[in-house]
Amino acid sequence: VRILEAAKLLKDGKSITEAAHAAGFSDSAHFTRTFKENFGFVPSLFFGHLKSIELRFCEVTELV
Repeated sequence: VRILEAAKLLKDGKSITEAAHAAGFSDSAHFTRTFKENFGFVPSLFFGHLKSIELRFCEVTELV
């Protein structure tokens, strides 16, 4: 549950450190390991994945 809260905070524009501490992780390294175990990539790549998903969604909606 903490990792989902942290992911939401990242999506909302918080830094990795801010999201980690706000979600109750003791340090950024522990948060990064947990994030990667759950999502398959490190939090710093999260923003790139979001941008990629947004671009694909825009392309699909333009086709419809």
